[in-house]
Amino acid sequence: MFSLQVIVPPQADPSSVPYRASTLAKRLRALHHTVRLDDDNQHAYDFFLDPKRLTACRLEAERTLNQMEEGSRLSTLREEYLYYRTGRALLYGANLPKQVEHAWSVLQNRGSSVAQREEAKRIVQHALEVAGLSAFPSLISLHDLNLPYSSESSEQCRRAAVDDAVNPYVPFWRERVGQIKSDRPDAVILWIEVDQQVIPSLTLARMLKEAAVSAEIVLAGPFAQFISRALGGSNPWKEWIDTLACGPGLFSGITVQEQPLLAEGTDSPDLWTLEGLPLDRYLGQPPVAVLPLVEDDPFFDGKGDKETIAGLYQRMRALSQRKPTLRFYLSTPLIPEWLCELARLMEADGFRPAWGSLVSYGTWLSAEQAAQLAAAGCEFLHFELKGFLGYPDQHTAKQQMTDSWRNARAAGCSVLLSVVFGHPLSDPRDFEAFVSFLNEHQFAYDRLVRFQLFRLTPGSRFWNDPAAYGIVEIGEAERERDLKRHFPFVSRYGVNSADLYPLAADFIAGLKRRAGDLPTTALKLDDWAFRGEGRSAVSQQANQLPDEGGEAVLQLSPDVEARRFSYPFGTLEQRWRTFLIGQTPWPEAEPLQQSLTYVVYRNDRGKMSVVNSAVFNVIELCRQPVKEAELLAKFPARQAESLRSLLRKWKKEGMVRVYAESAAALSD
Repeated sequence: MFSLQVIVPPQADPSSVPYRASTLAKRLRALHHTVRLDDDNQHAYDFFLDPKRLTACRLEAERTLNQMEEGSRLSTLREEYLYYRTGRALLYGANLPKQVEHAWSVLQNRGSSVAQREEAKRIVQHALEVAGLSAFPSLISLHDLNLPYSSESSEQCRRAAVDDAVNPYVPFWRERVGQIKSDRPDAVILWIEVDQQVIPSLTLARMLKEAAVSAEIVLAGPFAQFISRALGGSNPWKEWIDTLACGPGLFSGITVQEQPLLAEGTDSPDLWTLEGLPLDRYLGQPPVAVLPLVEDDPFFDGKGDKETIAGLYQRMRALSQRKPTLRFYLSTPLIPEWLCELARLMEADGFRPAWGSLVSYGTWLSAEQAAQLAAAGCEFLHFELKGFLGYPDQHTAKQQMTDSWRNARAAGCSVLLSVVFGHPLSDPRDFEAFVSFLNEHQFAYDRLVRFQLFRLTPGSRFWNDPAAYGIVEIGEAERERDLKRHFPFVSRYGVNSADLYPLAADFIAGLKRRAGDLPTTALKLDDWAFRGEGRSAVSQQANQLPDEGGEAVLQLSPDVEARRFSYPFGTLEQRWRTFLIGQTPWPEAEPLQQSLTYVVYRNDRGKMSVVNSAVFNVIELCRQPVKEAELLAKFPARQAESLRSLLRKWKKEGMVRVYAESAAALSD
């Protein structure tokens, strides 16, 4: 028997429970192995979002910016990007470390509104940007990681794992390396489910080998299986990874000392579990398990049958044993008939968890079906739409879509939508009418959650039979991109997939009509965020207006940060705001010259604006409590009316707080 350690590495969605890793640990224990399980994805968020660490990072950012402003010019685009990233980090304000804990609790709270969650996500994202500055130009974000290296290349993954200057996970893994050296397990199993976990996993494996740890290192999990298939079973990281799991099943191919640990299938329902996971830490409490219809086939996208629905139901029952309040998000789009079969199994068994599901495109949900799903605990239905595809004509599509949404809401299920653009069987020219239809019926659904581009993935049915699905040409594989997950194609309508993003840009702008629709950072948690609007997640202090005859005291809102920059920050914002290292090319431009700029950032709105020196001077005077009359007296009389108008605007927008004189502690 072996001593084993199963680790879930960062950087994955913090709202999705890694139940497969827990199930692996339970299966290994059932074979009398000693197993330790660590969800280091959650630990990484704790590490990067630690208030003391954020405060230290912000102080270092202040020193960096001061040094750069003392210089005569920015000589390279890399320096300019560093200046921009550092300036943005400081605009997020000194209160950011204190705000993070509250923002995380908002994201954990099931009762939080869409507006509250979006504000909280923005705060957490800002904190991760600040925490990642020490590894510039790399960028950490919620469930993502951007380095100057591509995770689509095994060689670039290797280079990223050894580049300590830009790898933010080196300091994070030091404590784990010390623990593994002390415990001396026979093997460490790194369980990866998404591509963002590859580079952090290789970083830990490299550090363990450099520390002369004797444990074998195994890379396993759904994405490890993808790597093995993509590379024809070869292991490009043999100096760090002893075994790259490969096999027909989710848990197959895991070996230690050349002995297979698990040979049997994965369909035993009593082995699915949540044991050993920090269930109170995941976002969206009670926690959410994201379940596909089939576990062992990553490309399964069928409509289901009685056998697969029964297997899904058994997994739900088994996982609920550990956490009865566990919620389920069914991530494989299902037709209403099979959703009702699942509801029938629940009703027959007296099992009524909170759950929601994706719904296949081109389907219709009757009132009777909606009522059956709601009675079985379904809280939302997330309709996947591919334009009008799947319906005989546009008129039928519009009628059946709106009927389905109406029936779902009447039964008590919230209606969420995701739009997939660029399906090879769909003519993009029809999308303009589809977008107009959605806008006309925006009050018929609760939230538009995602806009996705169609991706051609090796191993999918589109890949295996392209002609049947409207694909007339598939791009060639790139030798250096041996882990490429999506391939370019040309549809029967003559559309090149490389052109989908610019084609989609106008549609995205046309669809984002309501606050909360199409969030920039999308988590599985968003599928549960359909509550009504509530108070701001962080800014909760109301103005205390003076009594009649009292004198108003003004003070700048703590949500407002104002700074003076030596370079044109508005232009920097336009140049760098959407830049992602490793994903978008560096701009073809010369570094900007010095130009004094005054910037105001509204943390409660996530908006930046450039102001003139006179307005900035007023802002500076409002940093400390000041009587409105005394503030007006500091400026020439001819400016009094325009200043009053500015102050009225700021009061209305919440940029300044208004107090009764007795409520403010006036400075001398």
